[in-house]
Amino acid sequence: MFKTRDFLPIIVTAITVFGLAVAAVVESGVCRGDQACLLISPLEVLFGQPPAGVGSSRVLLALTQFGVKFILPMGAFLSSVRIVLTAVRHDFRAVLARRQKNHIIVCGLGDTGMRIVRNMRSKGKTVVVVDQSEDAANLAVCDQLGIAVIKGDAINPEALSLAGVMKADAVIACTGNDVSNVNVSLQLKELFETRHRLNPIKVIAEVRSPWLFSRLESHNRGALGSDSVELRLFNTSENAARLLLRAFKFPPGPEIQPGAFVIFGFGSFGLQVALHMLRSLPVGTSDKIKIVVVDRAADECERRFQQNFPAASKFADVQFVTANISPATPEGWETVESTLFNMPLLGAAICFEQDQVGLYAALGVRRRLDDRFRIETPIFLRLAGGARLKELSAAIENFEGQPGRFQLFAGNEEILGFDVLVRDELDSLARALHEQYRNSQFPPNQTASNLPWSQLPEALKIANRRRADNLPFVLSRAGLELVPSSSPNCIELDDREIKRLAELEHRRWIIERQLLGYSYGEVRSDFPPRHDLLTDWEKLPETVRQFNQEDVKRLPSLLANLNLEVRRQEKVFAVGEGLGTAESRLNAITGARRASTVVVADIDTPEGRRVAERALDLPKTQLWLLSSTAPADNWLFPQLGAAAAGWITRQQFLPPVEI
Repeated sequence: MFKTRDFLPIIVTAITVFGLAVAAVVESGVCRGDQACLLISPLEVLFGQPPAGVGSSRVLLALTQFGVKFILPMGAFLSSVRIVLTAVRHDFRAVLARRQKNHIIVCGLGDTGMRIVRNMRSKGKTVVVVDQSEDAANLAVCDQLGIAVIKGDAINPEALSLAGVMKADAVIACTGNDVSNVNVSLQLKELFETRHRLNPIKVIAEVRSPWLFSRLESHNRGALGSDSVELRLFNTSENAARLLLRAFKFPPGPEIQPGAFVIFGFGSFGLQVALHMLRSLPVGTSDKIKIVVVDRAADECERRFQQNFPAASKFADVQFVTANISPATPEGWETVESTLFNMPLLGAAICFEQDQVGLYAALGVRRRLDDRFRIETPIFLRLAGGARLKELSAAIENFEGQPGRFQLFAGNEEILGFDVLVRDELDSLARALHEQYRNSQFPPNQTASNLPWSQLPEALKIANRRRADNLPFVLSRAGLELVPSSSPNCIELDDREIKRLAELEHRRWIIERQLLGYSYGEVRSDFPPRHDLLTDWEKLPETVRQFNQEDVKRLPSLLANLNLEVRRQEKVFAVGEGLGTAESRLNAITGARRASTVVVADIDTPEGRRVAERALDLPKTQLWLLSSTAPADNWLFPQLGAAAAGWITRQQFLPPVEI
């Protein structure tokens, strides 16, 4: 309980007094040449029985005796006062903790717990810690910050009661043990079943194991929480992948088919990124997205991925490349360069666990892409380190006209922050989508899917989160974009857009279900997992298709309530038959001051090059360069590529019906 610093006054005074005694003995010369005497005689001086001859050092002897009588007791007194004050301050904070209101309780003071404590404090939140360790390194930090620490096991109701759980806003269980975290959460649910609260308490449990997290989130037999307890699970890799998806911009569709997405490192974070990319559906209803995984153990990663997600091959072409990317193995870059850099790329995510390796890989990929005039290809790097490291890294790779080419995200300040963990910012759209579904039921059905959010089974919450995360990309494939707006305009979707969105959302749902192991069956069943709607859009009952399209029709209004606006993109295609009219169409759109314009220009032709040069001078314009040759082999890319949104091949471009 007590720290070395508590005994500092007595230690300093004891050393000082003993030093005076040694000096007195040395000056007297009574121990000349006798080492044992130099150890024993100072102690005799301290205990008032100096050896004969030491009296000749009167000044030092007097100072030593004064120190023994007055200075040493004073040091002991100061140490005692310090210890008493520390104990009183600790007990006083513990007493006050029970009286706190609207505070946040953090269970566990490991690395994750301490980061959460700091993040909550930075938001001005009152924090109380429950931890059973007697010598946790972070206890001293909490003491310096004035944070109350309750010594005890969070599974013990008495410890949580001392932390003021009855009046807390949230409890975050991050003990470092998944089972303990879940136990704490379920015990709190049981505790509040008999005690009414006006507002439900938020209980957030960390689950690090990918297997356990997947199993709990697919739980559909009932809600994990209750009316009094809003129980949520969090996994840092899952949250980081969701944040990456929010930062990502897919090519506007449906005319542009995306290139390959590259994942460096296939640990828990890399796996989550791959699964989120699969679910995001950035391609048409009959196409596959291409994902390339680079890992030093690619063969083993491929075997596990195919074993755990056999349905993935239906929707994606996933290629595994063996390469060791680290400062100690520079030869790994040869494999990467020969495999990746001459194909169209959607982007690259650096998913290594260590910041040092991740930063090395990100800067290496960025430099090699730039050498091939692929300046626009975005690199996504998750750095767990502080904001200053992120600012430095971003400044190194800053490039005028391409702000999104090197994106650092999902550090500990973000994924373990108040907005994501407690305020649940990531779920605001998911909740709104669920409420829209409930309001559309007439008469209301009696199934679990129609329950309020707090009572919703975890599997259905996850389904709403998946739809919310992927909504911007579904809109993109239908030729629409989603933008924040303080005064959003609510457009009315036409029949073609409604049908397209409904078809895309249905296929996204099919991918999500099949990744969970479901297959088609005439009768719905969880064991084995079967669903009667896991079929092509055209084969769905008319009533289901109509319901889905009505749901899509209400999207602009729902999004407007969240300060999000659905906008149509103006498109100019300087390709093929469109070359003759593209320039005049671009001028007309510019004169009308449209909000956003997408230009696809065939720079292998003089007409396409003129349109591309004109587009570079226009605000809010995405320029996509279409060429049969790779940027490194095309002399135009140093002039046009620096400000373009991307490069596509002729195979990636699907001309619209009317060009």
